[in-house]
Amino acid sequence: MKTAQRITALALIITLALLSLFGCDLDSTQDTTTTKEDVSNVVDSPQELKLPFSKNDTLDPYRAKSILNQQISSLMFDSLFTVDSNYNAKGVIAEKYGYNELDITVTIKKGIAFRDMTEITAQDIVYSFKQAKGSPNYSARLQEFSNAEAVGNYDVSFTLSNANPFAVSNLIFPIVKLGTVSGEIDGADIQQVPIGSGRYILKHDNEGFFMKANPSRLDSYYTKTETLRLVNITDNEAMPYSLEIGTINFMFDDLSEGIYRRMNASTVEVTLNNLVYIVFNKANYTLSDQNVRKAINKLIDREEIALSAFQGHAVSTQTPFNPNWSVVEGQSFDEQGANEEKSAIEVLEDAGYKSINSTRIRYGGNGSLSFNLIVNKENEFKCVAAESIAQQLGNANISITVEKLAREDYEKAVKSGKYDIYLGEIRLTPSMNLRPMLALNGAVSFGIDTMSLVSDAYTQFLSGSININEFMKVFNENLPFVPLCFRNGIAACSRSIITPLESSATDVYFSIDTWSF
Repeated sequence: MKTAQRITALALIITLALLSLFGCDLDSTQDTTTTKEDVSNVVDSPQELKLPFSKNDTLDPYRAKSILNQQISSLMFDSLFTVDSNYNAKGVIAEKYGYNELDITVTIKKGIAFRDMTEITAQDIVYSFKQAKGSPNYSARLQEFSNAEAVGNYDVSFTLSNANPFAVSNLIFPIVKLGTVSGEIDGADIQQVPIGSGRYILKHDNEGFFMKANPSRLDSYYTKTETLRLVNITDNEAMPYSLEIGTINFMFDDLSEGIYRRMNASTVEVTLNNLVYIVFNKANYTLSDQNVRKAINKLIDREEIALSAFQGHAVSTQTPFNPNWSVVEGQSFDEQGANEEKSAIEVLEDAGYKSINSTRIRYGGNGSLSFNLIVNKENEFKCVAAESIAQQLGNANISITVEKLAREDYEKAVKSGKYDIYLGEIRLTPSMNLRPMLALNGAVSFGIDTMSLVSDAYTQFLSGSININEFMKVFNENLPFVPLCFRNGIAACSRSIITPLESSATDVYFSIDTWSF
C-alpha cells in the first residue's frame, strides 16, 4: 500500500513539473494579452509569427487610432502605389500614371480582385479616396488633392489644388471595396473592417485573431510567412520585453517620445520623413536680419546634433528635404547660396555685430544677440538638441536661453508667438510638400515669413520654372527656418527570425514575405 502511495505521489510530482515546464494553458480560448507586469510568464511559441496589435481598437485603416493597428491594417489593404527608399512612386494596384499641371490620371491594372474575388475598378478607387480624404490618418497626405473622378472602369483623374509633379507619391492610401466602410466603428466588432486586396486576410479562432496569406493578391502572392498571430498589447512600454522573450516577433518604435530603449533583438534604423528644424520669430527685429540667420545656420553643427542629441537615431540635413529623396540624394548645396566663404563671425561683424558686452554677449546696430529658444520638455532628444544649439551659438557670443515647456504650454507659446526661436518637427508627406510651412495659413507656418521670396521660389520649383539648385539658393539666402535633421525609427525582430530585416517609413512590414524561423 505504501509503495502504491509513493508511486501516486511521484506521478503527481512529475505531472506538475511537466505542466510547469511546458506552460499548459488551462483556458485555451483566452485572448493573448501582454502587459509589462505579466510578460515574464509567457512562453515563446516559435511555430508561428506573432505581431503586436490592440484588441480595443479597430483595424479599419481609416479609423484606427493606435499606431499598432494602423501598421497591422497595412497588411490587409493594397494602395495604388507604394514608394521606394528614394520616395519614388511604384505601382501596386496602379499600372501607370500621367501628370499634367493640376491633374494626375492613374490607370489601374485590369482583372485584379479584392479578397472576395470581385474585380477592383475605378469606382472603388474614388470611394477609397473619399474615405481617406476624410480620415485623420490620411488627410494630411492627401491635402494637395481636391477631387477624384472615375473615367470609365480603369482610369481615375485626381485633381490637384496646386501644381506638384511629385504628388503621385502621396497616393498610397488603402483601397477598399465600394460601400464596405462602416458608418460608425467605435465599439464595433474588430472584425468589422472593409474588404481589401492586401497581403493578408484577417481571421479568428479560439485563440484569438490571426491573419492568413492572401494567395490571390494581385493575381498571385508568395510569402514564407503564411500565418501571422496577433498578440494584444495593452502597454506599449511592454513591447521590448515581449519581443525579447518571444511573445511577439516584431515591433517598430518611431522614437517619437525621445527615448531609446535597448533591446536584445535584431534591429535596423529607418529614416523617417520627420524633419526637425528651428524657426526664427518673424516679429523679432534682430532675427529678421537674414545675416543673423545665416550666421546661426553656419554655427549649428548638425552632425553633432544627430549623433549626440538624438543618440545616432537621426540623419543630418542641410535642406528641408529628406536626404534619401531622389531629387536631392547625392547633391551638394552651398549653405549660403552665394558661394560665400566667410565664417559666421565675419558675417555677423559685416552686419554690424562687432561688439561684446560685459556678459560676453555680442551686440550691434540692431540690438543684442540674446534670444530664448523654447522646446517641448517631454522629449529628451529635443531637449538635448536645444542645449547643444545653445552651446554651439554661445561659442560666437550669441546667448541662447533654453526654455523647456510642457507640451501644452509649448504648443500655446508657438501658436501665440511667445518665443524668439522654437525647435519644431513636421512629418513631411512622401512628395516632400513644404506648403504646410511656407504657405499663408499653412498648418505649421507659425513664425515663418510666408510672404518671402522662398514661398514664391517653391511655387516656381514645383511648376518647373526653376530647378532644385535654384530653389535652394533662394532658400539659403533667406532661411525662413533652419533644417537640422530627419529622425529615425527602429524596426526590431526576434533573433530567431531568418531575414535581412527591411522596413520603411511608409511600410514597417515591407519585407515580411521573406521572414521565416
